[in-house]
Amino acid sequence: MTRAKPNCFNALHQLSRRLKQGEKLSAIVANFDNKGPKSVCGLGASESGALVNLVHHLPLECRSIFGRAVAEFGIVKGPVTHAALAALALRVGFQPELVGDDWSVSMRNTEESVIRASKRLVDDFRSAPPGLRKSATANDVAKMARISRAFDLVLAELSSQLPMPAFEAEKAHVINLFEKRVFDDWLFSLSEECPAQIDVSKISELQGIIGKHKASAEQEGFFEKTFAFEFHTPDLLASSLYHGFLVWANLRIPSSAFQNKSIRWYIFKYHIFFLYIPVLVFCSMDCDTNTYHF
Repeated sequence: MTRAKPNCFNALHQLSRRLKQGEKLSAIVANFDNKGPKSVCGLGASESGALVNLVHHLPLECRSIFGRAVAEFGIVKGPVTHAALAALALRVGFQPELVGDDWSVSMRNTEESVIRASKRLVDDFRSAPPGLRKSATANDVAKMARISRAFDLVLAELSSQLPMPAFEAEKAHVINLFEKRVFDDWLFSLSEECPAQIDVSKISELQGIIGKHKASAEQEGFFEKTFAFEFHTPDLLASSLYHGFLVWANLRIPSSAFQNKSIRWYIFKYHIFFLYIPVLVFCSMDCDTNTYHF
């Protein structure tokens, strides 16, 4: 009977079952980690490194993403190898060494970018034909981590060029394009070139989105300008208020007439038309430009 090949997820499950009341998995793995990577449950260096990453340096969602993938495809010929899971580039907070110091800081892994990279590694493997599937190595993980973090920066740049409602409406579509590997080469080139400014117009899909909403904004501005008129003399509103008051006051209805419902309604209508509506118009006017917009 041959011994099964080591699996960091099996070790993780065994350690979780051995926990005593009040113990934490992170504390146990930390003790093993301090003694050396090969001392974790008798695992090798790469398996132990993968276990340490899963417990200490990856978001819980990543543990679930990779765990489901290993259950489906196995660890030997699955989406990622033990060496890939143990890669430093997959850790939250990892900062790559780039030609630009500012870019190195900006490209530091976040929880969101690590989760995005983990999903892409698994989804790319699953979507590939069975005969062409290849397990990701440590270098593949490092590249995907860069691409995912660069995509976060691109999203931030895109949001600065669009109104927030427009960006939220287009965000799901842009993420879908990322998941289809549309931007991969460009995103990785950004991390290599470290430009002073991310030019999203270089990508036709993003340029189309910006152009569409820019045209919409210009059209709205055109109609706003078209349906505007100017009050060149504020006296026009003052005169409306004054004459409205006179019409209402000159009804000269005695107080006893207020007992009649029809007369009260007649007074109310004149009050609304000659006093209330002009006041609303006056309050809506731009006093600096004497311009009122419909």
